[in-house]
Amino acid sequence: MRKFASLGKINRRNPLLYIYLFLVLFLRIIYGASTNFSHEDYAQIYLIGLKFYTTGIWPYWGPDITMTVSQIPGALQGLLVGIPFFIVKSPIAPFILVNCISTFALAFFAWYLGKRFSNIPKWFIWIWVFIAPWFIGYSTTTINPSYILPAAIFFFISIFEIYPFYKHKLLSLNLAYFLLGSSIMWVMQLHMSWVLLPFYVPFAFYFSYKQLGLKRTLGKTLYFLLGILFIGALLIPMFIKFGIISGGMESNIVFNSKNARRFFDILLRFSAFSSFETQYFLKGNLSEEISFLKSNLWAAPFIAFVFITGLLQSLYFIASFFIKNKHPEYKTVTYFTVASFLLVYLSYLFAIRSVSSHTFYVLSPVAVWFSFYYIERLLKKRFWRNYSILFLFSGIVFHIALTINYSPLHGLKTQSSKINEAILKKDSRIYGQRRVATWEKIERQKLWIKNTQSKDSISYIEFSTDFDLFDPYISPENVYMNENDQGYYCKIDSVYDTSTLFSIPVKSVGNFQQIQVSFNAMGKSPIDHVLVFDIKNNGQQQFWNGIKIPAQSLNMNSWNSIELQQMLPKNLTPGSILSIYIWLPSKNTALKVDDFTIKFYK
Repeated sequence: MRKFASLGKINRRNPLLYIYLFLVLFLRIIYGASTNFSHEDYAQIYLIGLKFYTTGIWPYWGPDITMTVSQIPGALQGLLVGIPFFIVKSPIAPFILVNCISTFALAFFAWYLGKRFSNIPKWFIWIWVFIAPWFIGYSTTTINPSYILPAAIFFFISIFEIYPFYKHKLLSLNLAYFLLGSSIMWVMQLHMSWVLLPFYVPFAFYFSYKQLGLKRTLGKTLYFLLGILFIGALLIPMFIKFGIISGGMESNIVFNSKNARRFFDILLRFSAFSSFETQYFLKGNLSEEISFLKSNLWAAPFIAFVFITGLLQSLYFIASFFIKNKHPEYKTVTYFTVASFLLVYLSYLFAIRSVSSHTFYVLSPVAVWFSFYYIERLLKKRFWRNYSILFLFSGIVFHIALTINYSPLHGLKTQSSKINEAILKKDSRIYGQRRVATWEKIERQKLWIKNTQSKDSISYIEFSTDFDLFDPYISPENVYMNENDQGYYCKIDSVYDTSTLFSIPVKSVGNFQQIQVSFNAMGKSPIDHVLVFDIKNNGQQQFWNGIKIPAQSLNMNSWNSIELQQMLPKNLTPGSILSIYIWLPSKNTALKVDDFTIKFYK
């Protein structure tokens, strides 16, 4: 107990604090790089920054919203992942930065909680904050919610200080308003949950007006706007280049009555932010979780202990809404926490997706802050102080077990050889292919030059591209520059098995039934290069045909012209979409194509 208590006496002048934080930072980097990197979403966020580093092209857009094939505007995500590569040319580089940022924010949160809950042992606060599953599982790795946590902490601490919870303020109000503005713009470029934060701001100004008067409140507005500009400036290059477009984010806002039935589900998920939730971070279904415990019998008792304790924490969290507390602000804090939960619940009525905890992770500091009111009540008793020591130790064992077991299967080292090669050759495509959002497909389609002519009494519509006009940012990742630096071509290989897509509504070609596709090609002569004609209506296949490219038309050392024909089927639905592209079913060859021309005629 004395060793634990010594942690409670540390301050900024005591080297013990810096030793502790350095150790925490080191262990969090290892944990983050060991547990989740194999998931596609993690890889895609990583690729945004890796592409920025390898190409030098400004990352105008951020994370993908996969359900609607949309994308969040802003350069912040690409910079947070990409800048570390310029400093440390290693796959681990982004993990170092995200953990530096989150460790600093959590240390600030621990300091703040220690000031507000002076009766809770500091050793408990400084350990629990760093091992709480939602604070370590989603702040140590390169998924976009991991980067949300620091902004969420600074935003809500600022709210706690501005709202009339505490008479004694720990934060300058000028700084608090600056953090409000900058935090909103930070989260806005990382996750759709930013829309929850502005609801707190009008009340902040209202309380400041009641306390300070109109003149001084207007002064706070300046700091709020400076915070917005400080981080929001990263959106300006995107607006200059692409105009005021949302990337399709508005498509995620729909009325979803199904989520109205998820009240208690959302409540339990909200309370779980402050508890030791294990199931969310154990991979697989129930049988796989049981298998995990059987293969880690040494840790199983500790995991079972924190699992049960986590359930009790969530239940006690909800019960605390109805239990009295000696703190004078507790009633107001309870109302605030309930209102925050209701804000999440109501927001899900207008969300396209079903309920998932990480989608409102931005509110996790509120749940943890509220939980410390009942933690303080419990830790007054020796039994619960001794229980908390076993609880913290068991939590550490849980994280160690995850690290040991998941690192060989899901950790960064499973992909490190590809990433190292991508860094060395400055080609992010070696590691993987970035998703293409709907807005990006639309922009690419604009680069097909349309030409309508009448020749020899035959009218036709023609679309063509030589890949030279493609903007570097929206250019397909399989478009390369020719060796003589004269123009570009599209390469189809084992990494990118399809060419650039041409897509058009069937109704746009009118009565033209005949399609002529011509292009130049260079490559080996396998028998399975295929020119694909694909017609879908609302995702349903209406027509598909693949025409094999004649083997004799291909050469390894020179460009050859190829021309192929296809008849459109009759009676197609007007809303159908026609797509044309080249596909390589075989993975042991490559094909270069250039100067595409697609002609529709009668």
